[in-house]
Amino acid sequence: MTFLTRSGPVAFNDEERLAANLDALMRRYEQIEAVDWNYTIRNVQAVGSGIHLVEIEWRFFNADNELLYTCDTSYFLAGETKTGAKVMVIIAHNENEEYEKALSRREVSNKGMQRTRKYS
Repeated sequence: MTFLTRSGPVAFNDEERLAANLDALMRRYEQIEAVDWNYTIRNVQAVGSGIHLVEIEWRFFNADNELLYTCDTSYFLAGETKTGAKVMVIIAHNENEEYEKALSRREVSNKGMQRTRKYS
């Protein structure tokens, strides 16, 4: 499986690298206190025999169900969708940028809360 990002491709050729990436993603979500997410399938397009391009909008929420950020991701799937298509390529269009904005908002919010406590 390959992740394509603005900073370049990242290939995951083994389970260990894929697991390490998943752990890193979970740490990122913990940093911004994301505890839930959902998605909308924006488009599904057949691009070849048994190959589909699926475009998804992801939404990440905190424990109060407040939207933290949204991002767009495309997936190339191979195989039959009814019997278990496999993800071959993931294109993260804007996840890093949107995540960084959410992290900055959280840090600013935390600093404001610290100042409020200091003066209370």
